[in-house]
Amino acid sequence: MKLDNVLLDSDGHVKIADFGMCKDGIIGEELTTTFCGTPDYIAPEIISYKPYGKAVDWWAFGVLLYEFLAGQPPFDGDDEEELFRNIATGEVSYPRSLSREACLICKAFLTRDPIQRLGSGPNGEQNICEHPFFRHIDWRKIENREIQPPFKPKVVSYL
Repeated sequence: MKLDNVLLDSDGHVKIADFGMCKDGIIGEELTTTFCGTPDYIAPEIISYKPYGKAVDWWAFGVLLYEFLAGQPPFDGDDEEELFRNIATGEVSYPRSLSREACLICKAFLTRDPIQRLGSGPNGEQNICEHPFFRHIDWRKIENREIQPPFKPKVVSYL
């Protein structure tokens, strides 16, 4: 998951596109070791060549959420080596404009220990939905597309 792959449909609902780097066959708590992904979104366990599971996707979502909220990525570097070092050991700065709940959820997704990362474990998705950051979200209405998106793009062409 990365910012470039988050799209809006003609009604303004979010669509995730391009699963080209998606690892097939990872079910439940299974692990893999393939080194892949977009550098800014790669989780620390991939960088350190440790076996990993779905927690890497929650890390990437945390990077994406931080970008949405702060307007910039949580980690940077002049080259890939420095970027990876910062992902593995660097501190994330949180703008003062972010709410306490926004900082807490980003920190929870950007936890370096994949077992402790928000979204991990048997109740991972439920833990995310119940996080205080999402306290005003009606997930059933979101899933059923009953919420009017705040922005509806003007479609020029369907090609």
